[in-house]
Amino acid sequence: QQQQQQQQQQQPQQQTPRGGPEGGSAAVVAAEVARAKEFKELKELNVQLIERLGLERSAHTKTQERVKAISNENETLTSRVGMLSDQLIELSDLNDALHDELSAASASQAELADMNDALRGELGAAKYSQCASLKGLD
Repeated sequence: QQQQQQQQQQQPQQQTPRGGPEGGSAAVVAAEVARAKEFKELKELNVQLIERLGLERSAHTKTQERVKAISNENETLTSRVGMLSDQLIELSDLNDALHDELSAASASQAELADMNDALRGELGAAKYSQCASLKGLD
């Protein structure tokens, strides 16, 4: 509308010629027809502009909704990553503790195996000497 008003102001005002009644009215009619044509063109342009503006607003609204949805999803995923990181730390600590217990149990098992081997050796020697004394080999 502002554009239309500016164009109307820029156009020189057509004055009726003073030559006679027929010439003056024809010029007035021609000027009115030209103005009507221009006004019609401006109205069509204005309608197109309004349609484009509506489409742009709609697209902008949809884009804002998508951005908001993605932002919410990002927040959710960030929260999940934080929770999973905490769980990973806890599991890592638990794994370390279990590894330490396994190492201690393995060391104890090795010590028991060594003691068992030593006892078998001692028992074997004692049995041998007992058997030998019974048979009179000593």
